[in-house]
Amino acid sequence: MLPLVVNVVFICLYASVCLRCSVAAVNKPKNNSLPAVIAFGDSFADSGNNNFRVTLAKANFYPYGKDFMGGKPTGRFTNGKTLADTIAAKLGVMDYLPAYLDPSLQNEDMIRGVSFASASSGFDPLTGRLLNVFSILDQIEMFKEYIVKLKGIVGEKEANDTIEESLYLVSWSSNDWGISYTALPIRAVQYDVPTYASFLVKKATEFIQVMPLTNNYISNKRKWILSP
Repeated sequence: MLPLVVNVVFICLYASVCLRCSVAAVNKPKNNSLPAVIAFGDSFADSGNNNFRVTLAKANFYPYGKDFMGGKPTGRFTNGKTLADTIAAKLGVMDYLPAYLDPSLQNEDMIRGVSFASASSGFDPLTGRLLNVFSILDQIEMFKEYIVKLKGIVGEKEANDTIEESLYLVSWSSNDWGISYTALPIRAVQYDVPTYASFLVKKATEFIQVMPLTNNYISNKRKWILSP
């Protein structure tokens, strides 16, 4: 039988996931217990990062954004809010989760959270390469940069507390099956369905294990919650 964490990750391959780090929070804007929301993943959470990438996976044109604030396309792969925007707003953290690469991103927004997500990416590194989007490894590197910037804004202690206590949204894997296994069936030649599923579980597990190490500490307080 697989360890519990792997069982949870396997379910997460077919759903968006919330990774919650709990304890008292510091410098919270609206919500009394949650300092920030941080998103990784694909188009369910991409707030416009792909606008800054040479790729076909873009949504910065009409009718995308027609129901968004101002009725303008932002790079979100929806006519309105993304799943990440909706969760951040419902939790009272911020109305819209900004893209990390947005040049207009302000410090006051950054301390409440950002999205590193890139549409058409996946747990499988090949998925990101096929459409030249920001892969899982690229997003981890951006998160490391974010930590450094956050420390420069609020100081090391408050930044560490924010990273420790924030809500992490993870939305990946549909593109692995839809692109790498089906549309451009490179992985279908290499793996049968059960073997590829196990491969994705391994990649998801590696992501979970490396995340606490990006800030030079290992958190023992993280909890997994499947989104509705």
